[in-house]
Amino acid sequence: MLPYCSSYAPDVWLCLRGLTVGTMSLWTTVACVYLVACMLPVSLSVPHLRANVAMVTLAGLEMFLVLVRSLWLDAPKLMIGAKYCRGMQVSISCWLYGTMACEITNRRLWTYGLLAPVLIGVTVLMTANVVVMLDDPIVDCHHSSWLVMSLASASLAVSFALSGSVVLKEIRAAKTIQRHAPKGLGTTPAELERSYQQLWLLIMVLSMAKTNMISSVLQLLYDLYITYLVTGDQNCTKLFYDDDDGAIEQIIRFLIAVGSFVYPEWVTLYVFYWIPRHQFSTQLDVPELDIVSDDDTYQLYQPLVTSPRPAIAPRAPTSHPA
Repeated sequence: MLPYCSSYAPDVWLCLRGLTVGTMSLWTTVACVYLVACMLPVSLSVPHLRANVAMVTLAGLEMFLVLVRSLWLDAPKLMIGAKYCRGMQVSISCWLYGTMACEITNRRLWTYGLLAPVLIGVTVLMTANVVVMLDDPIVDCHHSSWLVMSLASASLAVSFALSGSVVLKEIRAAKTIQRHAPKGLGTTPAELERSYQQLWLLIMVLSMAKTNMISSVLQLLYDLYITYLVTGDQNCTKLFYDDDDGAIEQIIRFLIAVGSFVYPEWVTLYVFYWIPRHQFSTQLDVPELDIVSDDDTYQLYQPLVTSPRPAIAPRAPTSHPA
């Protein structure tokens, strides 16, 4: 236990980094297990919520691997699994919100003509990379496969964030046109309201996309630094700053670990559980109970999980000739 605090690693700052990251991972893992237990019963009967359960499950699995690596086993290959879970989360989130963007912009052919092949290709690449790394007897910070996985994940996250920004501009432009359009052009208040909700929903989506982009790019820069600037067989415990007590080195690596693994999972729990949390409440089984009508965040989430139902206008009374 406590591989960062063993007699072979007497560095106090190294031990402190391991304990801090391990503690954060522990509480995040416990939260993920609890949330999955709350989400699973409802998701079994509601298909569109299963992706939320998958994202939270991957978050819990990733945090568990980081927890074991920080507090129990000195096994670098555990981080391969953690990084793979993070890559799968990026792929799933890109698929969920990419399909939504295609629907909003009426470009449904892009879903299976462009989006699906790209995501499948990146997923296969990351899976093959993990298999190669697990088969290699020696895996340290200098292994080239780290860079391959980071490059694949970062490319996917950055491209999705950029395309999402384009979609956001299109929706803003469309809403401006609708707002200033003459009343006789057929734009109904319901259409304006739905466009407004979709706009803010996409902003929420872009927050997740930006989180994916920042964490993936941070990990990519870290791997690029090790690959091209850390030459030779330099010890992986001293990569940034060779100070006497190791404080600067461990603080830098702590920030990288939090930005690459811990913080993105907190955002995942917020986006995929906290925002749609009322969807997992069994009290919503009764449609007449409008218990969350004042929750603005829930109302913004509605366009993603429900489809608009056309209102049925009441029939006007007809008079029959006597």
